[in-house]
Amino acid sequence: MFPWNIPVDVLIAILGNLTFRDLMSLRLMNKELDALVGYEVKGRVHSIVWRFCTDPSLFLQRMEETKAVISGSCTAILIASARFEPGDLDVYVPWDHGSELLDILKNDGYRIVYTRQIQLGLYRQEALIATYWLTRYADGTGPVFNVLVTRTSSALHPILRFDFSFVMNAITSRGVISLYPVLTMRMEGILNDKSRPDSKHLAKYVKRGFRIVSVSSGGEIPIGSVNVIFGILKEEKI
Repeated sequence: MFPWNIPVDVLIAILGNLTFRDLMSLRLMNKELDALVGYEVKGRVHSIVWRFCTDPSLFLQRMEETKAVISGSCTAILIASARFEPGDLDVYVPWDHGSELLDILKNDGYRIVYTRQIQLGLYRQEALIATYWLTRYADGTGPVFNVLVTRTSSALHPILRFDFSFVMNAITSRGVISLYPVLTMRMEGILNDKSRPDSKHLAKYVKRGFRIVSVSSGGEIPIGSVNVIFGILKEEKI
């Protein structure tokens, strides 16, 4: 039963105006609200992916087939409820599925406009083999897919080496993961100084409203008790 005898369509409209943090709190009230929140978050994920492809559901299915995940600024927009337009969609894919994902994007009309092979030595990029930029236009304009191929069988591994914690998130084919959800939902983060972060990269997020509240000087950002948000894209009947 929905609380307060509020009609479902009114509840859906209310959920559409709440922050991600508020949505996560509402999930705990009862199963019906949990299901509605799941649909709302799924809609927000589709809205982000739709900027880059015409069929978000199909692309999420292709992500499952290739074990790929979305990370970067798009996940910060989702979890922090930040208001800025992403310039590209960062998709991390394991090395043994990299060619498969690139072929999927090419079949959808994208073409590779930039390729970079990554050498070992730079801390934050040690988990990557190569990065590819793909657009629908030869001049590089329009929506951009940034496909990052990992050296490991898990697409999540490079995320642990990011410069700051508020981008340590991922959208998978089945849900949303955040290693620091409480901080990220407050638009706060921890800086990993071992990765020698690019000051321009950090400045971009500071300009968007994020701020660093702590610095990890002993190497990797401590994960501690990991908070993970699972399964909110799962289909459920209301």
